[in-house]
Amino acid sequence: MPSFADLSEPVISELRKRRSIKWWWNFVGRTDEEIRKAREEWMTSDRFGEVKGYDGDRLPAPKVPVAHLKARGRVR
Repeated sequence: MPSFADLSEPVISELRKRRSIKWWWNFVGRTDEEIRKAREEWMTSDRFGEVKGYDGDRLPAPKVPVAHLKARGRVR
């Protein structure tokens, strides 16, 4: 699944209409596991690239809550 940064607002809107998605911090996924994997990749890899013009260290993502994440958008 592409990272949130790769998705335009119209694409996100369409995803919300078509399926149940979960959105936490800056990550979008279909399952809690996808969100946890994205967080892990954010913290340990360069999958998400860098922010041009930002000189500081990468911001750490908060830990994913233990509870199941609630789906956003319209569920059919």
